[in-house]
Amino acid sequence: MKSFGLLSYKYGGAEGDLMIKRYAVAVRKWLAEDETLAHLGGDNFMALVKKSRTAEFLHLLEKVEVTAKYMGRVVPVYIAAAAGAYEITAKDGDPRDIMNGLSIAVSYARQHKLPYAFLTDKMLEETVDVQRMEQMLPEALEKREFQVYYQPKVDIRTGQIVGTEALARWIHNGEVIQPFRFIPTMERNGFIIHLDLYILKRVCEAINEWIEKGYKLVPISVNISRNDISGVGHDPRMLAERIIRIIKEYDIDPKYIIIEVTETTEASEQKDLYDFIKNMSEAGIATSIDDFGTGCSTLSVLRDFPVNEIKIDRSFINHEAFSTQDQIIIKSIIQMARQLNLNVITEGVETEEQARFLLELGCNHAQGYLYDKPLEQSAFESRLSVGGYDRKI
Repeated sequence: MKSFGLLSYKYGGAEGDLMIKRYAVAVRKWLAEDETLAHLGGDNFMALVKKSRTAEFLHLLEKVEVTAKYMGRVVPVYIAAAAGAYEITAKDGDPRDIMNGLSIAVSYARQHKLPYAFLTDKMLEETVDVQRMEQMLPEALEKREFQVYYQPKVDIRTGQIVGTEALARWIHNGEVIQPFRFIPTMERNGFIIHLDLYILKRVCEAINEWIEKGYKLVPISVNISRNDISGVGHDPRMLAERIIRIIKEYDIDPKYIIIEVTETTEASEQKDLYDFIKNMSEAGIATSIDDFGTGCSTLSVLRDFPVNEIKIDRSFINHEAFSTQDQIIIKSIIQMARQLNLNVITEGVETEEQARFLLELGCNHAQGYLYDKPLEQSAFESRLSVGGYDRKI
């Protein structure tokens, strides 16, 4: 099922368990006598369905109606599943292979937000690559193969560097492995918290080096994954304490660290995110909301969360021509943020036209390839030593 945890959160754990049973009954009613449904535990099911009825069955799973007791009333609830499909043939004799194939297809469907996915050879190959990468990660972290790259944040009006974002790059056997290849794997297996805290430590080391070299420092944003805050077994308060402890251990002034997080639409995750940001705020550590404007919780984040900065998502400016709607939305975000004393920065700025457009709407800070790609530490130090860029808008 998709987001079954939300159903339990809304209707209560006991009612959630009953809804699983009602779901099973509803699905089983559709099956023929020689087809079967098995409950694997939690909200996981497996069904054996005739090939000729597969398409119809997958369509059924997109919207199964059950009932729930809510505030003294019985209400209808529609549950969608993320399904993996595996065609069993005469050569498929080992049930473990079948279950493994189904698991791979389900994971693919969930990862790509699809109602279902059929197992393919490509999925199997990708799974082998992911497993190999998972085995490499602990040793790579121990050997310090992960390096910090820095992408400057720039004042559009003056070209001055006003901040930077610390980004992880994996250097393995001389090859730079981009984040899209390892971050999703780390988030799925829970290893991401080790990387995020590792990057924070390396940033603290760099700040102390720059102080010794006499550089004029700027705040550095460090990304903290949503999985670190709301993952299984994670506690936002404990995470906040670990971050605060690291900053104190390196004797870093908190004003030089910004913790960057992404907003969420999950109700339970929102509470964890709020608690985490509140703990950061109480410790004097600023927070920034990344990809702002892409989630459903945008306005509530502005209203309820004690954040210091929002980063407008690149999708709002990634057009050949800027529409009236673009202008209205971005201008509204900027005006609201300013009235709430929040800093605003737009990411993904690649052209002077985009920078000029933002400046006209009141956004003075930008980050993107117009100024620089993410830089190795030595290259960023050189840029930091001169303070910024000749480019002014």
